Amino acid sequence: MPRLTFDQITKEATTDAGMRIRDQLYFQFFNPLGVRQAQIRLDEMITAAVDKGLVKPGAIMAYGSMDDFSYKALRTMVENKSNPSQIAVDVAVRMYRERNERAAKFLIDLGVEA
Repeated sequence: MPRLTFDQITKEATTDAGMRIRDQLYFQFFNPLGVRQAQIRLDEMITAAVDKGLVKPGAIMAYGSMDDFSYKALRTMVENKSNPSQIAVDVAVRMYRERNERAAKFLIDLGVEA
């Protein structure tokens, strides 16, 4: 696969399949279809549910923006100049997806479409 530009990775790509490790990180962190952008959307919905009084503010800590372990793991790899291993990227992305799935399930259980 030819080398992709940052714009192709973060704006045009629809999947990270076949990308180099660093490109996969950029896709998952910056692309609208990546795990980070999904987290941002879910966090906004959880905050809105708290604002509407549907749940207590603790939901932000448990499922929302304060549940940031997976975010920090991915961000650290994006910011580091050294290249992480494929396993490290796969684990971080899987943790992020699982975090997003828990938040989406929480919203669905509330009756809010995620």
